[in-house]
Amino acid sequence: MFDGLRSAVSEKFAPISNFLRDLVFGKNNERLDFALDSFYKLPSQRRAAVLATLASAFGFLVISIFFLYFSRVNALDSSLNASAVALREFYVHQAENEEAKADLKLLEGRIKSRLQGFSIKPFFEKISSETGVEIRSTKVKGAETVVLEELSSFLSEQDVEIVIASISLPKLLKFISTIEKSQNYIRVKDLRIRDLSGKKLYFEVQVFFRAFQLS
Repeated sequence: MFDGLRSAVSEKFAPISNFLRDLVFGKNNERLDFALDSFYKLPSQRRAAVLATLASAFGFLVISIFFLYFSRVNALDSSLNASAVALREFYVHQAENEEAKADLKLLEGRIKSRLQGFSIKPFFEKISSETGVEIRSTKVKGAETVVLEELSSFLSEQDVEIVIASISLPKLLKFISTIEKSQNYIRVKDLRIRDLSGKKLYFEVQVFFRAFQLS
């Protein structure tokens, strides 16, 4: 079977090999014979010089081939090393990404659990009642902030403006402290205090909070 295949391949490429042989050596090796005759007709010193030139050319060719081979091998090694490093970094980043996703999922669960059923105005009314602070007005509007990435799908930021007509500083601090300790992710954004004429211990206050609620 293999002999037949080899014969078929040889027959197919025989014309090409014959053409190349005739091109290089001439028909009936006439170019090769001419070159050998010319070489042997040269003086011994010229023959030695020709042999030395051929040997140098052959040596240069061999060295060039080895240099090209080893340079390509080194390039391949460098490419493989770089690929291995990139692959390791990919797996590291993939693991970090999976860990970040797990942390985000945990945070999402905690926020949803904490803010489930939470409403801003009723919350401030409850704190007002608990601390004995009379709130004149409560205004809530969407906050102009940067997008919260993945959290924006279920969470929105709100600006809350609370106006208190008359309050002492100790009572104001207690009111703000109670709100921030409620674990409802509410923080003071700004505070404006105005002295009430003739009432040194009481002040009119505007408190601006940053709050979150489920979308």
